[in-house]
Amino acid sequence: MGTINIGKVRLSFEGAFSSSTAYAIHETVFYSGESYACIVATTAGTLPTNTTHWAKLVQKGSDGADGSDGATGATGATGPAGADGSDGATGATGPQGPAGSNGADGSDGATGATGPQGATGATGPAGADGADGADGADGSTGATGATGPQGATGADGATGAQGPQGIQGATGPQGPAGADGATGATGAAGADGSDGSDGSDGAAGATGPQGVQGDAGSDGATGPQGPAGAAGATGPAGTTGATGAAGATGAAGPTGATGATGAAGADGGFTTNSNAQVNSLGVGTAANGNAGEIRASNNITAYYSDERLKTFKGTIPDALTKITMLNGYYFTENDHARSFGFNNDRVQVGVSAQEVHAVLPEVTTEAPFNSEYLTVWYDKLVPLLIEGIKELKAEVEELKSDTPK
Repeated sequence: MGTINIGKVRLSFEGAFSSSTAYAIHETVFYSGESYACIVATTAGTLPTNTTHWAKLVQKGSDGADGSDGATGATGATGPAGADGSDGATGATGPQGPAGSNGADGSDGATGATGPQGATGATGPAGADGADGADGADGSTGATGATGPQGATGADGATGAQGPQGIQGATGPQGPAGADGATGATGAAGADGSDGSDGSDGAAGATGPQGVQGDAGSDGATGPQGPAGAAGATGPAGTTGATGAAGATGAAGPTGATGATGAAGADGGFTTNSNAQVNSLGVGTAANGNAGEIRASNNITAYYSDERLKTFKGTIPDALTKITMLNGYYFTENDHARSFGFNNDRVQVGVSAQEVHAVLPEVTTEAPFNSEYLTVWYDKLVPLLIEGIKELKAEVEELKSDTPK
């Protein structure tokens, strides 16, 4: 940059202010449309608004009226395509499409083997007996002979032959009982003989022979067949037959192809005093195999924050100034990172460890994979944010108090 001699003060114009540069006295910068001269040497990051170190040389004037539009310039060359954005969320599932037409019926499967025959069901109840046939009419009673003198008791007469039994009708299922046949009429009593004169008592006469038994009446007609009884319940299924004897062992088949190698067994456990190293670690869940990644299904609790274990050295000063010197970046891993085994293709967010180290070196440390590189303890940036918010609140309160009501 050029140097202008304005007498006893020699100003050195250094261009636009850079937060990573420490400035010497008389060095001049542009900042927010205004010019500032360094009056006390600064460290990197001391903003020109800090009046201890900077003096304003040129104040930004009010905006001039808009000039007329210039002619449209030629279209510039198309810039390189931006990095692909991250995939959008999966859209909602569309409505179910109409059912397709039915496919052709498959061929009938082979008929299954016939199951064993069940045991015979219990016999249904017998049908009602048919009605009894009507009794035949009684034969007529023969006339009573005259009473002879009582003689000796004669021998018993032979029993008359029994009439033949009618053919038994076939037993039908039990129907309603038929009506009893009508009783045959009683034959007329023979006339009493006249009494003979009493003779002397003679020997008892022989007992007269028993009258002949009348013929058996014809069998009554068979009653109508009663209605069929209800079908008996189906009998329970028969028990499964005994298992047949095992067939002879078949000849040994050819040796099958070698199966795929099983998954590696789980790593051995740790002990309290062991110094162990793993590729990835899952706590309460499976490890995903990404080198150096720890996955847990609950909180990770570490270190301490109890004030009884701390000697406080004061709050963080100029927190807002420090915060304005930091930037939040979108980034992707470059080839140099990939050379160390990192392989995350997604767009990520983070900070620059160098920028953080310049304003708050207490929250940076050596990267675990190589001590030549830096990493940030992100959780330790929270105290800086807390103090920055408090400073911002104080400025807002001051502006409120200066505003006329």
